[in-house]
Amino acid sequence: MGGLSPIDPCGFFKFGIADKIQTTTESESSSASSSEEVEPLPPIVADTPEGEEAVMNALKDAVESHKILLQNVTIVMPNFNPDPHEFFDSLLRGGLIRPAPLPQVPALPPKSFTVTNLLPGSDPRRPQYNPPNYGGSPVVNPGFVGPLVPQVPTPPKDALIDVEILNSRMKLNKNLKVLDASYEPEGNAVDPTIFQDLYYGKWDKLIKEKKGLQYERSHIPGAIHFNLNVATYPSWNERQALYPADLFQEYVRRLGINKNDEIVVYSRGTLGGMLHAARVWALFRIYGHERIRVLNGGLEAWRRADLPTDNEKPEVEHGKWVAVLNTKLLITFEELTTTQADGYCIFSRLYWYNFLDARPRNEFFGFNGNRLFGPQRSRVSGSKPFPADELIRSDGFFATNSEILQKLQNTGFVQSRQTIVAGNTADEASVVILALKLIGEERARLYNKNSVDELRSSYLCDD
Repeated sequence: MGGLSPIDPCGFFKFGIADKIQTTTESESSSASSSEEVEPLPPIVADTPEGEEAVMNALKDAVESHKILLQNVTIVMPNFNPDPHEFFDSLLRGGLIRPAPLPQVPALPPKSFTVTNLLPGSDPRRPQYNPPNYGGSPVVNPGFVGPLVPQVPTPPKDALIDVEILNSRMKLNKNLKVLDASYEPEGNAVDPTIFQDLYYGKWDKLIKEKKGLQYERSHIPGAIHFNLNVATYPSWNERQALYPADLFQEYVRRLGINKNDEIVVYSRGTLGGMLHAARVWALFRIYGHERIRVLNGGLEAWRRADLPTDNEKPEVEHGKWVAVLNTKLLITFEELTTTQADGYCIFSRLYWYNFLDARPRNEFFGFNGNRLFGPQRSRVSGSKPFPADELIRSDGFFATNSEILQKLQNTGFVQSRQTIVAGNTADEASVVILALKLIGEERARLYNKNSVDELRSSYLCDD
């Protein structure tokens, strides 16, 4: 019924519906395929009710003739006229499909999707395909192949803490450690080769030379400075590459942190101080420490509550913290682009995942300044816009859980599917990871580099 059209990344194919539906018997099909190649056929753009009706009638007649098998077909009808249910009734009468309701996901009903599963030709190795909802138009997808990724909905997680609660807990809990994640941008990029020779894993030298000037001027009493310029390192393709677990563990121990400590992290500046605090929060989770929360509103919220600050550096003893790297919370470029056993790579079917782009919305849609090319003018095909800066309110506090859920629903998020998050930096992506944690989504995987990685994969991007 259509030609196969290859796409570059890793041999991924997608179907196009021809302007004439060709039907053959099984024997005719096998003999034809052996004698001649099928020419690729263009898809129909049915942008009028008449065009949609022609497509639906052609498909209906072909299905009722029992001479074709429909698999992985997506129908998008901006005008939603004619009603496609007549077409689906013909599929049901022919015994080619069976209805299968979407999983029950509280507060995230995908109202614009009607889902049915094909009986013949199912491939359980492939995740379900989630077509985007273009401008709120009704979308019908009868071609889901394979089961949903199993997931039991979890209650919202309390990954934030308010200033009043933190202030009271600091007086009572000796195992509570407060980290100041205030970030000092480094003016010149460090050569990765030089860094490897002079600084890599040399904590005394790093701590001595990479000062936290904002922290030294003012911080919450008793807070310890966590320096992202020390805790991560520059590699040839990552601004903040992650150390092996044993090396990161040594840095954290120097901050006086122990395995059973409860940690609260805060910062200041960009996005109400949530940007870098979320990054440190995500780092600790990646290295296996779950007892960590972010101060909602950052240092500015602490000051607005008329709570004290000082510039004294606390004395700390060497801690006994243990790092265990959780690779399930990370995803690499190689993993995204490696062809799997079924001939697909993740990049070739991002519509089957929640690939959330944390960059500002204008950058995602290419409306940033006058630059015609570069990362600000492109996005990964199949990604969904979920800007980190829209998750922080104007007063510096994080969006509420209901606001996060509404934003996710608007972007086409489906909770039962694997989530991957990327941004201009891992800091932006970490804000989104934190938002997902707040609503109980804990399986999200962080892409620790840039969102599109143009130098290595420009052919994967949409202009």
